[in-house]
Amino acid sequence: MEKLSKETLLSFDPGMLYVEKGFDVLKPVLERTDILLINESELRLLCNNDYDDLKELTLGLLDLGIDTVVVKQGSKGVFAINNSQECFVEAYKCDVVDTTGAGDSFNSGFLYSFLKGYDLEKSCQIGNWVASKAIQGFGMDKFPTVKELEIS
Repeated sequence: MEKLSKETLLSFDPGMLYVEKGFDVLKPVLERTDILLINESELRLLCNNDYDDLKELTLGLLDLGIDTVVVKQGSKGVFAINNSQECFVEAYKCDVVDTTGAGDSFNSGFLYSFLKGYDLEKSCQIGNWVASKAIQGFGMDKFPTVKELEIS
């Protein structure tokens, strides 16, 4: 299958529900994925590997044809890699009220920034910032507005 054109990027965050189905089931989707957003537990289960470091695991996914792999690690931060850049960005320190939706909040900040042309590291920083705001309240109470995002 062909990947989508660069005008139409496909991002994919499989979540544990789909990762549990196994690599072979997800392979057709992964082969079309431009940006994989996944947490560390999901990545290790997907790759059936609890031992190798994140870089080794993500290099295998780049070899599959995925352009950018972003590994969310909760309070530890985020590791991201593509063919031109690799980075680790620490999580923001904040008062945590509710972590529900933290990964999706990260995804929205990351994708917004990445599609605006920011590099991988800056996009991860903004993703972490959006997630840090979101977990300081319940629901959408603390989620930043587009205006706040523009000045971050």
